[in-house]
Amino acid sequence: MIFQPANCETAPGVLLPLAHLSHRDPMATVAVFPSDHFILDKECFVTCLYRAITEAKKWYPEELMLLGMTADKAEEGYGWIEPGEPEVGRESRRVKRFWEKPSRMKAQTLLKRGAIWNTFVFISQATTLWQMVRQAMPDLHEAFVEIRRALSSPHAESVIEHTYSTLPTVNFSSAICERMSKGLRVFPVPEVGWSDWGSVEHILTSLNRIGKLKECLARSSKNAGVPHGWRKKCST
Repeated sequence: MIFQPANCETAPGVLLPLAHLSHRDPMATVAVFPSDHFILDKECFVTCLYRAITEAKKWYPEELMLLGMTADKAEEGYGWIEPGEPEVGRESRRVKRFWEKPSRMKAQTLLKRGAIWNTFVFISQATTLWQMVRQAMPDLHEAFVEIRRALSSPHAESVIEHTYSTLPTVNFSSAICERMSKGLRVFPVPEVGWSDWGSVEHILTSLNRIGKLKECLARSSKNAGVPHGWRKKCST
């Protein structure tokens, strides 16, 4: 378990454990999984994950492989990926363009163009990740290189504390992935009941889909934070 001294958004959230991992194995292949996601069909998702890992390690070790989810609505709260053309013998595609939380109107356009949701689940060589960060945000890269160097010393904790006290808030998707989109690939995943539980609405939608909405709301005496429309839906 690796703890951050402060929440500085997703880029430091990826880079601190990457520093620890790279300190142990500089040539490691890493996979990143956000902790607040729901997946209904886990077996299908894991099967796609392993195929993506195999393709990334065999053919694209110097690129970052994202898992993209089949979109069924114009969701403005998600990141979107426009995949390139299919390639013979490959399941993944190059990323044509990366959109981080577009407007509703833009999301509708992306849905019509066949764009897919960015799950933020990705696979990459550790060295590839460091190189992407170095090119996109040199100052952030240098800060975490200093942390990585300090991990074998008794001063590691104080170095991490000091570094985080001066870190800016940096989103990995918008600050790094968008800027480095030419080095990204996406592995399309079929509809598996995926949802990012970053909002109450998304959580309630998933609970309703699996038939657990009423049971969940019954456990909450005041239904705090539950939109009125959902409370009314549950009572009928």
